[in-house]
Amino acid sequence: MLNLYLESPSGYPTGSIQHALARPPFRAPSISLSRREVEVLQLIEEGLTNREIAQRIVVEQGTVKRHVHNILSKLNARNRAEAVAKARNPAGI
Repeated sequence: MLNLYLESPSGYPTGSIQHALARPPFRAPSISLSRREVEVLQLIEEGLTNREIAQRIVVEQGTVKRHVHNILSKLNARNRAEAVAKARNPAGI
């Protein structure tokens, strides 16, 4: 399970996303992703493309690309699959 913490606009964690999202949370207390980044990460895990994610969350494809870039950077992952794996296994971060 992944338990990422939400960032407030000030950048400080606002708490667990466990109640914010229906899916079980990822567990990675050392990583702080925004609520939207967590949502995008979950859609990546489902195998959606950037285009499909953009349609699902009603944003531009470029916005999704920026979220993916931020996720990869924060998780120190080289690709989407590695980001999901690292998020699911906090010991691997």
